[in-house]
Formats: sequence, structure tokens, C-alpha cells
Amino acid sequence: MNTEKYKQMSEEERPLAEPKALENVKMIMNVGILCLVLLLGYLAAIGLQKGYERWNGPQMHQGQNITEWYSKKDGFSR
Repeated sequence: MNTEKYKQMSEEERPLAEPKALENVKMIMNVGILCLVLLLGYLAAIGLQKGYERWNGPQMHQGQNITEWYSKKDGFSR
């Protein structure tokens, strides 16, 4: 909306916000909610993995030495 037309409108006729601005706010809110959901999903996956390792013992990771893994699994170091 151009400024001249906006100035000519009375106080009651003026919109509270431009429609484009409202679309931008909705987009920012949607992106924020999506990021929050992804972050919570990631944290839940980490928590599930840690809980699984606590219940079943540590899992061997790629590049880890087998004797290193057994010492962690048994709970003592050699």
C-alpha cells in the first residue's frame, strides 16, 4: 500500500499491519516451530541412544579398538 493512500485513510480504516508483514510473521513462526521440533527430535534420539547404552552396555563405534571397547563394557581398564 502506498504512503499517500495510507495517509488519506481514516484511523478506523487503516489496517493494523500490512498483509505482507503478516505473511512474514507467519513464515517466521512456522520456521521457528519447525526448528524447535527438529531440535527436540534430535535431543530425544540422543537420549534414547544414551538410555540404550546404559541398559545394554556401551556399543562399539567405528574406528574403536576392540580391546578398548571390552574394557569400557566390563567397567574396568587394563
